[in-house]
Amino acid sequence: MKILHLFFIVFGLNLINYAAKAQYEPVYQKEKKENSTSIEIGEPKFYFGLGTGLHNKMGLLGISAGYKVAPNIIAELNLGIGIYGSKVGITTIFNAINKNAWCPTLGFSRASGAPSIETEVEVEYKGQTTKITTDYYLDPMFTLIPGVQRQFVSKRGNRFVLEFGFSLALSKQNYGFNKSEIWLPLTNNMVSTSELSFSTDQKTVFKAIDPAGLMLGLSYNFGFK
Repeated sequence: MKILHLFFIVFGLNLINYAAKAQYEPVYQKEKKENSTSIEIGEPKFYFGLGTGLHNKMGLLGISAGYKVAPNIIAELNLGIGIYGSKVGITTIFNAINKNAWCPTLGFSRASGAPSIETEVEVEYKGQTTKITTDYYLDPMFTLIPGVQRQFVSKRGNRFVLEFGFSLALSKQNYGFNKSEIWLPLTNNMVSTSELSFSTDQKTVFKAIDPAGLMLGLSYNFGFK
């Protein structure tokens, strides 16, 4: 019986010791865990990117400058040129960890349009359709761009990015004639632009070049410490 009591005592002490060890966390491991959400030493904090795409935040060709505002979040300034004029905007990139990953994004962009474009357009006048060369404008448009990036991170921390999403128009597309009167070959006379309207086909062309729609992007971002 004494041997049995001794066995339970020894077993109990070992169990208590094991539980204590299981709950104990070495200081260096604790510090490592607490710092696990911090930016790793040597990981880039700044990014400079070159990109292209369709309805993309950087337009057909543009640049970006990013800063890691949190361990896994990049705030990015975007500049570029597209079919609908110059583009400027900001984008927030989430889950931007230092390895290959999917990164949700949310951006806001402004496409400048153009105050004056002189080219051939199709117009309607009293039920008749004709083409004329005239001066017209495209007002700026604002878009909200939710999306997702697939990032591939190099050993040096550079980010190669494929991006998908949708550019949502926050403002209506406005356009019109810059002159109050234009020469209309159909009548061989000057006609008030208040009597003219863009044809259905011409409006379709304007809609096709606006910055809203399916967004696709491709960029390479150089990382700097």
